[in-house]
Amino acid sequence: MRVAVIGGGFAGAYAIHSIQHASRDARITLFEPRSRFVFTPLLHEVAAGVLDPDAVTHAYADMFRHRITHVRELATRVDLAGKRVIAHDGSEHPFDYVVIAPGSRSSAAPGGAHVHTLKSVEDAVAIKEALERNVAQAKARIAQGEDAQGLLRCVIVGGGPTGVELAAELNGFLAYLLRKAGIAQQGEIVLVHSHAQLLPHEDGRLREIARKRLERKGVSVLTEARVERVGDEGLVARAQGEERTIPASCIVWAAGIVANGIEVTGVEKVAGRIPVERTLQVKGCPFAFAIGDASRVVEEPLPDLAQVATREGAHAGKNIARLSSGHDPHPFAYRSQGFLVSLGQGYGAGRIGKALVRGPLAWVMWRTVYVAKFLGARSKARIAKEYTLRLFRRDA
Repeated sequence: MRVAVIGGGFAGAYAIHSIQHASRDARITLFEPRSRFVFTPLLHEVAAGVLDPDAVTHAYADMFRHRITHVRELATRVDLAGKRVIAHDGSEHPFDYVVIAPGSRSSAAPGGAHVHTLKSVEDAVAIKEALERNVAQAKARIAQGEDAQGLLRCVIVGGGPTGVELAAELNGFLAYLLRKAGIAQQGEIVLVHSHAQLLPHEDGRLREIARKRLERKGVSVLTEARVERVGDEGLVARAQGEERTIPASCIVWAAGIVANGIEVTGVEKVAGRIPVERTLQVKGCPFAFAIGDASRVVEEPLPDLAQVATREGAHAGKNIARLSSGHDPHPFAYRSQGFLVSLGQGYGAGRIGKALVRGPLAWVMWRTVYVAKFLGARSKARIAKEYTLRLFRRDA
């Protein structure tokens, strides 16, 4: 049985893991340009100097139970009629089953030399280095008696989980950099969100906890604000009918995602995503599965969360094993296991079932959940060790 897996993110990686456990005769080909899996939910801690970049990546060659064929090319087209994947280099790869999980990228951000996204290790490192560079430049300006506030302000656009967690971490990191540089002047993290409440898909009590915690830490939260443009002067947003300019030398765009494009012959996408049945099979094509951010269960659209992608990946793998052994696939049933968000080192909040949790315990739970999501005992041990060490020191 030949299985092609397109994309090595959460959905694709968990699909491979599931297939290898459910079927011994599967020959799996992964189409992924990167050599290492990236644990994207922890990139905000890399950006804030809490974790080293290596701590949130894992080589695909060491990740799975059995060896796979890794094609380090983008898959540009899936020919369903011919049962083949066409890679960016023009090579063609036949399959019996295909899992389409190319993932997503940040939604289009307005132009500007200082705009960053947070979808890769390189993005996280770039944000960290930008803050370090800005603090160094601010120190030189202050020494010359010049205004440096714009260099000590970072604007984050998007009040979902990524934006909220990043704002909390960068607030502490910026304060750390200022102390290290001997600058008495305070920095500022500004979180700009288009909705009235942060974490718009979550419980109202949790939204309020997150906002109050951020504001208590010194983060400026600007809600119901639409970004008009980004330029060298900073970010311009419209809030309550008024245009407001926020001078800043570091702007991070965390305001949503769009599915990575891939041509799938004979399939008409819905809002840029591949429509699938409840079994996660592409509509009208039983040997093809589409999962993660690039797919859409038409009857019941699911949130773009890591817990959804991992469970879809595991389910798709099991269904492929069932089909290959002559059994019918099972429908995918998603029920949220809860939600946890980090609000800075040592403090978190979330929902476990209907129960609300907050404080240090919620933060420990948040870390424990993410450690558990790493595939492989070696990866779990490495990230657990890294977390333990960072409780006692911070290298930045």
